[in-house]
Amino acid sequence: MTDITLNRWTRYGHDRVYAAGPDGARLGYLDLKTGEVTLEPDADASVDDALRDWSESGAPATAQATPDEAAEPATLEPEPEPQEAESPAPEWTDLASTRPGELVRAQAAEAWEREKRAGKVLPHLARALDVHTDERAWRKGAEGEEKVGAVLDRMKKRGWRILHSIPVGENSDIDHLAIGPGGVILVNTKHHPGAKVTVTKYGVMVNGSKTDHAPQARAQAKKAYELLNAAGAEVERVVPWIAVYNGSLLQPEMKLAGRIPGVGVVTNHNINTNLKRLDPVLSLERVEAIYEIARRSTTWTSR
Repeated sequence: MTDITLNRWTRYGHDRVYAAGPDGARLGYLDLKTGEVTLEPDADASVDDALRDWSESGAPATAQATPDEAAEPATLEPEPEPQEAESPAPEWTDLASTRPGELVRAQAAEAWEREKRAGKVLPHLARALDVHTDERAWRKGAEGEEKVGAVLDRMKKRGWRILHSIPVGENSDIDHLAIGPGGVILVNTKHHPGAKVTVTKYGVMVNGSKTDHAPQARAQAKKAYELLNAAGAEVERVVPWIAVYNGSLLQPEMKLAGRIPGVGVVTNHNINTNLKRLDPVLSLERVEAIYEIARRSTTWTSR
């Protein structure tokens, strides 16, 4: 296989190198902590070779002193006067480069490894038969976030700033945060393949069963509001939206029998149309100011 792209990924306690094909599809990864290579079912030996080549040549060598330097006696310098140490500014990771579904993809990979350790044949059979496993749940969730995230990113040309997979706790994240003229919108993606979705004033029903999608989205928006303001963003409101993705090119089958107070429900097909319809409440300067704070990983650390 040609045109393999390798990218190092160091988040959520992991240190990995991911391999992707020319279409962006993930082919596998190298765990730099263990040295193990994990390949996707469709990947061939060239992906394994590329990852192992990176392992052998990608890490810089540790510098050592030359014999002359080691033999030269050290010059005694006077001890400096003790000074008060200044508190360094907290380091933060720029979340602007985080891809949609990044955390969920990592959790799917971990679940896949656990399932393969339990049996070499059953995990592949479960994938082929689309059996409901932990790995499938994480993988389907990632697919939904990637699809909705790709649609949201098109709004950047209309003055919106988009962040994805914002870590807010151990194995927990905000799927998407859209900051633009229409305000600050938290988007929680839900992947329901082939399901019938009904929206009522009481919440979201999937195939006739009530879900906790609405209270979950409200709780996330409340937490985001608190953390953004604690970091100095001074936002007036974070609005929760639920984005339904059905795994198809067709519009999800969704019946609107009412409106959930304070919570929007959209699909990957109409989310951008709904963003465009919002009344402008933020200037471009305010959008940039909020975004500069929201993109910092330290903003989302619980205080």
